[in-house]
Amino acid sequence: MDKEDEKDLEWKAFLGKNEIEFVDRLAEYLNKKYEKFFKKGEKYGAHPYRIDDKIELRIDASVLRIDNGVKLEISASFWNALPWITIFNEKLTVGFPEFRSTEHALGDISSHVLKEIENKENWEKYKNDETFGDEIFLYERADEIASEVNKKYGTNIVFRGGEDCWFETTFSIKDKSLEEVIKEIERNIPALYEASEKACKIVATIYNLDFIFNKPVSKRTAKQIEKLQRVGVYLENISVILRYKLKYLPIILATSVHGPQKVGEGVPFPFGFGKLKLVWSEEDQRIFEELKSKVETSTEKREWSRRVYRGEQTYVFWSAKVLDLEEVKEEIERVKEGKLLSSKDKNDVELLKNVELVKDYGVKQKIKSVSEEQRIRSMVRVTSRDMKVHVNELCKKIDDVRNQVGDNFLFSLTLW
Repeated sequence: MDKEDEKDLEWKAFLGKNEIEFVDRLAEYLNKKYEKFFKKGEKYGAHPYRIDDKIELRIDASVLRIDNGVKLEISASFWNALPWITIFNEKLTVGFPEFRSTEHALGDISSHVLKEIENKENWEKYKNDETFGDEIFLYERADEIASEVNKKYGTNIVFRGGEDCWFETTFSIKDKSLEEVIKEIERNIPALYEASEKACKIVATIYNLDFIFNKPVSKRTAKQIEKLQRVGVYLENISVILRYKLKYLPIILATSVHGPQKVGEGVPFPFGFGKLKLVWSEEDQRIFEELKSKVETSTEKREWSRRVYRGEQTYVFWSAKVLDLEEVKEEIERVKEGKLLSSKDKNDVELLKNVELVKDYGVKQKIKSVSEEQRIRSMVRVTSRDMKVHVNELCKKIDDVRNQVGDNFLFSLTLW
């Protein structure tokens, strides 16, 4: 027997026969329950494999040695968006890893910081951090969602930050049968899914530009356009301000992301959130129809690109010429000039007092003890800057495509 096989036996020796049987049966149950989620050939498994100095297999169960104990991990392929399970010290944890707010900051965050911010008690330390302050804001909102969901389901799920953000719950399995454990897992999974879905709608404000071309494009042009698509467009909470202040541009953006709503229905995030509940009105529908009558459009239904969203999403693809309409151009110029908001306008002041917006921009303002008048002026400044930057970025990318293929294309924004 070579050293590799001896090492495997050493790891497996930490597992008792009952534990192996327990995990095998649990994996069998999960395979049956989530069969429709798997791609061909993929499944949950309970067979330990060793890679380097630990036993692991991405799709099947993995066995990790921790001090004098063994931690069992049962997980499916990440792309299946299925819950994962760990068993350690007679406790089982079930989690759902979909809230990936940390990813765009990973290049600037050291490993010890990532470890620290897994736990809520360390978040305050980094709230005003220039690199990570925005993520901590998202963490706090995810934590609030966990509390809301727990009240609804009577569960005890928690949000964890760090390199991989996730929701999880832990309970004792000592002296419990497989059936009792499965019952407890199933009780928590709806809450985990709901919390994750709500949290993803908070963080998922990065959209890819998607195009429909009326004429074929060369491979070289296609590659150049693909680079533009990968960068994405960051709408953030400026969308809700645009929605309050303008008529035409917000309708183009909202319908390209979510399609038109039914009159009386709420406009989804990021065009409405928190107390800023925006309802699709008859006026919205009139403006939508007016714009559609002036330029070419196409309405398509496609699968969500984010795994947490199941089913189809409606997208309206707009001709690039829609940005040339006088009424749309005038609004874009107002945004670019930074004159959309004023600290002297009572309606603007009331809008910028909204607790959600104040909380969101608190880190960016970096202002602590100031008067309300100073805070409003600062809010006008930072929100105007954000709107100018992101709207300009969107228009520039569309112009870049126009420079290569002319006006023979339609664009939309698909969730990243």
